[in-house]
Amino acid sequence: MTPHHLIDNRITHLFERITQEFGGLDRGELFIQLETGETIEFPLGLKSEISIILETEISGSNNILSENQNPNADWRIKDLIELNHSESQPYIELHCGLLFTEESVSPHGTGLAGFRSFENLEIFEAFFGKDYQRLSEMVF
Repeated sequence: MTPHHLIDNRITHLFERITQEFGGLDRGELFIQLETGETIEFPLGLKSEISIILETEISGSNNILSENQNPNADWRIKDLIELNHSESQPYIELHCGLLFTEESVSPHGTGLAGFRSFENLEIFEAFFGKDYQRLSEMVF
């Protein structure tokens, strides 16, 4: 599956798994379940293949969608945004305006590993600027 296949798919579940290493690094993983029933790993980039995973591979993960979801929000994927000059994973932009990513690693105890989000594009751009590219604007 390519990132293009994600556009306009609705996210039904968002699973997060955090592992902590006392005095070391915390690691976070996000898994996305789509309305098609497929569960995928978080995309690594705008040009990378996305792995479809088995339900057993997300054991020990928590469904965080209900914690972060406004019941009236539209959790369909609008676009993917990748920061230029950064090795971070892309942000998924939803039709409801929310942007989120997977923060793979952070210092222990900071609470920054896993789900990281911005309420809307304006806040995202205030934090990062406009030096990014959108999947929808890329030519392959």
